[in-house]
Amino acid sequence: VSFALLFILSLGEFVWCCVQDKDVVAYEGRRGGPNSATRKAKNLLRQRMLAVNFILLLIHLVTYLTPMLLMWLARGRNGAVTALLVIYGIFLFFGGELAAKNLGYRWLTSSAVMSAIPLGLLLRVFAPVTWVLRKLIALTGGRELRLCCEEDVIAMAKTAEEHGALNRQETALIRKAIALGNLTVGQVFTPLAKVLTVP
Repeated sequence: VSFALLFILSLGEFVWCCVQDKDVVAYEGRRGGPNSATRKAKNLLRQRMLAVNFILLLIHLVTYLTPMLLMWLARGRNGAVTALLVIYGIFLFFGGELAAKNLGYRWLTSSAVMSAIPLGLLLRVFAPVTWVLRKLIALTGGRELRLCCEEDVIAMAKTAEEHGALNRQETALIRKAIALGNLTVGQVFTPLAKVLTVP
């Protein structure tokens, strides 16, 4: 059971570290629009640091509690404890790291969308733990990083247009709004000497 938990949690950690807003938008376009899972995924992306830290907490609990449980189950049989701990260590690398992250890379967005609702539910059920995590994140100077710049917005708009979520005019409007934001006053103003006024 702990092997399966570690695999799923490691997959979730990788997925929620790597998935981006534009990936979810593209997924929505391929699937015919937003649904409750994609909306939840977008919501979790706004609190990515909390989600990843919660998953890491669960990984560490399983990682540390499993050897203790194995030692308790194999008490009095020293050779069995050693064998179980070696097998456990090998699985941690191959099952928990290597395989989980390779599969997560291959099915990044669909894994994020499929795990969004259960992860959101876990964050709500363990609200006291998530409250403590939020305070620890704030205390250590962590904050949600919105790694979204103008190029990301344009890329999301193009992806949404390609998948039918936006039309060409809407994409052009987004591009023009971003271009307008890059203009300086000196590029658009008319010098007072060239202005004709009526007294």
